[in-house]
Amino acid sequence: MMKANALDPATDRLPDPLDIEIVDIAEARITLRKGKRRVRNNPAEPGQWGIEGARGYGWVGAVIETDGASVTREYRAVEGSVLPGDFVRLDTFAYPHDPKVALGLDFEDVHFDSPLGEMPAWLTQPPPERRGATWAILTHGKGANRRESLRILPTLIECGMPCLSITYRNDEGCPADPQGTYSYGHREWEDLEGAVRHAIDHGAAGVVLVGYSMGGAITVSFMAHSPLAAHVRGLILDAPMLDLEETIGYGAERLHIPRQALLLSNRVVGRWYGLEWAEVSYLARASTLNRPVLLFHGDADHTVPKQTSDALAAALTGSAAGDVTYIEVPLAGHVRAWNVDQPRYEAAVRDFVRRLD
Repeated sequence: MMKANALDPATDRLPDPLDIEIVDIAEARITLRKGKRRVRNNPAEPGQWGIEGARGYGWVGAVIETDGASVTREYRAVEGSVLPGDFVRLDTFAYPHDPKVALGLDFEDVHFDSPLGEMPAWLTQPPPERRGATWAILTHGKGANRRESLRILPTLIECGMPCLSITYRNDEGCPADPQGTYSYGHREWEDLEGAVRHAIDHGAAGVVLVGYSMGGAITVSFMAHSPLAAHVRGLILDAPMLDLEETIGYGAERLHIPRQALLLSNRVVGRWYGLEWAEVSYLARASTLNRPVLLFHGDADHTVPKQTSDALAAALTGSAAGDVTYIEVPLAGHVRAWNVDQPRYEAAVRDFVRRLD
């Protein structure tokens, strides 16, 4: 069970179900209802979302009204069409495809070298007259992909930063990890190192690392292990997975499984899959984050415990390691701080980047 839920990349290749039914569309409004008793994302969940169907993609915003059975929200079509009777999914990433289709931003498909081979990335750059020398390197989370970076790209481009949205081992179209599993940053940091080296070789004077969920773990692991960490000017971490064992325990508690029951199973899993739990507990490495940190976490995160971000913020506050700006977002689920409070999120990113100058 542990491998299937947490370590096996194949389990993340399946798309979320089309589990929400469109009841009506009229005058920039869309009415939705659950197509099943339980859905992956509740159609009444607050914030801004993409809405994805078999033949179209749109955008849903604020809730206008709800009667408990259905919810009416702001709506804008983006691509193709969705119609009443269609089944759709809410998309956390909020934008489809790539920077050009989603945001009108020109980008290049590039590749960087890692110990396992070439990895693809998107390079999105500001116009030459506004282009700075500090790059952003964006690392998505477990089971996600480069689209996870689309929400923050316009803000970083506005700040003059070339942006490299990367892939890493076990991603679709990338080399598989030799052990066939995720390692939650223990090995993936080497791929991020390849991306940082690519940025430096192509003119970056420094980098800002942006990590989402497991991408946050990869980022912190890179800071602990790579000599190229000297080129990092700051870190943006969104709901980072900072302690795998604590995250598994948090999920078990939500399923009413006592943590005591995990003691033996975690040891067995560690032995079977060569997983060293201490290597994926990053709070002990807070001292390596000797750069400014911008940290986001929602208080409705049911995947990664917010308490681990609380602990990181406490460890960094007033310490010699570095300074931290901690943005706690009410009602935001896992990696959904932007979705729930876009203005606050983007303002925090702008302020953070400008303070690095």
